[in-house]
Amino acid sequence: MNGEPNYKSLPIQQRIVISLCHSITVSLGLPIYLLTQSYLIFILCPTICYLISRYHRRNGNSWMAYQGLQSTIINLTLFFGIFALFEFQPTAQILNLLLLSAIFTLSVYSLWGALDTLLGFEFNYVFIGNISKKVSNSNLYRKRFKDKYRNEK
Repeated sequence: MNGEPNYKSLPIQQRIVISLCHSITVSLGLPIYLLTQSYLIFILCPTICYLISRYHRRNGNSWMAYQGLQSTIINLTLFFGIFALFEFQPTAQILNLLLLSAIFTLSVYSLWGALDTLLGFEFNYVFIGNISKKVSNSNLYRKRFKDKYRNEK
């Protein structure tokens, strides 16, 4: 990062949407879990992120599609961690502690991504950043087939 936001020229509404994608597990999933007491509600978080990413990919917004794909992957990882914690309920306390600390660390890391994208910076997660950028760009520029049943103008 060179100190200046790369995507500061994007409208604030688009940056808010991507910021919410990164922080959706904490900002939407956790309050709904506290209300419903069902951990399966966390599957909505990566689903919403994927739908937002796909929408922006169809509209040609490469940065937003890429950030949405990253947030989908990180929220899916958080869901699998939460699912393992509640479903398998490890009896060893060290496993519970490790799983909880991994979930907490990923949640804080996703909040960092939310803040960076809200401010207009490009945020890359450590292991998934470059891979998701390549996947997003290849999906963005692939050939689309015409659907004869769809009314597109």
